[in-house]
Amino acid sequence: MIFKKLDKIYLVAEIGWNFLGNISLAKKMIFSAKKNGADAVKFQIWDPKYLKKGTWDNDGRKKIYEKAFLDLKKYKDIKKYCKKIKIDCFASAFTLRGVKLLKESGDKIIKIPSHEAYNTKLINFSLKKFSLVFISVGALNFQELKKITKYRNIKRLIPLHCVSSYPLSQENCNFLKFDYLKENFKKVGYSGHF
Repeated sequence: MIFKKLDKIYLVAEIGWNFLGNISLAKKMIFSAKKNGADAVKFQIWDPKYLKKGTWDNDGRKKIYEKAFLDLKKYKDIKKYCKKIKIDCFASAFTLRGVKLLKESGDKIIKIPSHEAYNTKLINFSLKKFSLVFISVGALNFQELKKITKYRNIKRLIPLHCVSSYPLSQENCNFLKFDYLKENFKKVGYSGHF
């Protein structure tokens, strides 16, 4: 089902880690996304034991991150459910470990999050391993965007215009950047935060 036709909008519902490790809740969220017209759901793959030291160590967030952690077994369970109800499933990866987990799970699509858009090693590795690589370019300026056009396998890369602001106010949408992407890439996407 993934990208057989690109003459329509491909709507991805971001579940991320909002299911807080509860696979039953994740499945309810997937079902709701499907029922409401999403073509795909997206999760986030990271491992809390590799988090750098930070304020999250003492303010309770680390416990939440540990609870929401998706290992290969849980992710495969989620993918199996997605296949059953006919909705695509893929994930963002923040590290090479995460990229390898997604490849091992059989994913053909991956998303590189905004704050990893500078990670050339992660992007190049993903472009070698996946049929399609979304990359959120919210953190990149125009000079940095130009560098993305230099990647090999550029046809596999779809930049997503994103403004890393939660929630995003209308006046900060920066559609000039979106216009630039449309002019310089065959396919582009929009990653909104509502």
